[in-house]
Amino acid sequence: MEMNRIIISAGLGFFGLVVSSAQTGIIEGPFVPESGQYTTVPGGTFEVGDSLAGWGDHNNVGSLTTVTSPAQRGDQVGRLSGWSNGNYAVHKSLDNTLTAGQSYVLSGFFRGDDLGGSVAVDIGNFGGQAWYGVANFSHATTQDTVGKWYFGYVTFTADNPTMRVRLVRNGPTATFASTYFDDIAVTPAADFVAPTPVTERATLLGLGAALWGLRIRRAGQRRG
Repeated sequence: MEMNRIIISAGLGFFGLVVSSAQTGIIEGPFVPESGQYTTVPGGTFEVGDSLAGWGDHNNVGSLTTVTSPAQRGDQVGRLSGWSNGNYAVHKSLDNTLTAGQSYVLSGFFRGDDLGGSVAVDIGNFGGQAWYGVANFSHATTQDTVGKWYFGYVTFTADNPTMRVRLVRNGPTATFASTYFDDIAVTPAADFVAPTPVTERATLLGLGAALWGLRIRRAGQRRG
């Protein structure tokens, strides 16, 4: 069985990742349910009652909808698709919600179901071609990564109270490729905790504890 991988830019522990001092990272799922601590943006959970209003198309190519995905957090996730073979996105403005000079973590779950290109999330200011140059994380969609859930994060310093977050599918990939996102968040760095991956090591530790408990109970029964 292949162990889950954590791809990070700084040395961090395997469990209960507190990454307020980290720069960027990609964690491979699956994840312990409800683990992690972060602040989702409006429309970033993709659940019923969390409106998609405010997410806009970029370059008139990409479209964002919600689909049922019980395997991920909650009941629904966002699905990004487009009629081209890549390089499209949707974006959302975070209006007067940040404090200039404060450190934040941009994060979210993502999954690409078609080979080629990469999945990315980024954030930036308004103004020319450098809108999304402040911070980003991305991951290539290959034979090893397609169809798997990941959690990405990156720290940044806000230089404007209003910034724009973007969900991206880079090409080349299949036309109408399916890319999924969940729990897109912008969190004060001091409050951020990444979700815990379910690992082979954790499974074996749990099995070992169960067997040890069973052995103790049987020993007690023999003594009785």
